[in-house]
Amino acid sequence: FGSYDAHVPLQKNTMKQYWSTDPLLQTPIFSTLFSQDRFLILRMLHLDDNSLSEGGDKLYKIRTVIETIRRKCSSNFSPEKSLVIDESLILWKGRLEFKQYIPSKRKRFGIKSFVLCDSNSGIVLDFLV
Repeated sequence: FGSYDAHVPLQKNTMKQYWSTDPLLQTPIFSTLFSQDRFLILRMLHLDDNSLSEGGDKLYKIRTVIETIRRKCSSNFSPEKSLVIDESLILWKGRLEFKQYIPSKRKRFGIKSFVLCDSNSGIVLDFLV
């Protein structure tokens, strides 16, 4: 009987019950992973309209944020003569279709990006993901 309960999918009537401290409803794993407020913010955070998505762009949901950051990077600094293009790996351990695995890097899994920097100050002028 006890092993049957462990295999039944966990379903509660309301979202609030997953974080309940009532001994009959308590599910401690949810509160140890993240708070209810954080879960709701991440669940409701949506940066783009899905109906306007472009077919091949895998970053379409955050494309507007990326483009805003790129514009700010290039408009706030005048570079010196020497510039550097660097290949970077942004650490990412979650599920992602275009995540890269590079065994020679210290951070082996991540999102590959190319960054244009001023070589004297290290300030980012532009980047591609």
